[in-house]
Amino acid sequence: ELSDRMIERLGKVQGIANNPQRQHQDRADIERLIAVYGTRLDWARIQELYDLFGLGKEAQELKGRFGHAD
Repeated sequence: ELSDRMIERLGKVQGIANNPQRQHQDRADIERLIAVYGTRLDWARIQELYDLFGLGKEAQELKGRFGHAD
């Protein structure tokens, strides 16, 4: 079972923050995971993870785009 923790374990958000050369691919990977598992994800945990790397606004945009806005 894939969960929000998978995004964390894969290091995708950290990759977006720290490796500009991988940003496009890491964002695409995260979006694919959200598209498939979005309704089962803990969006509060995802928000915390994005906030940790200074990307909180991006998490809000993802939630809005994928229909999971608060």
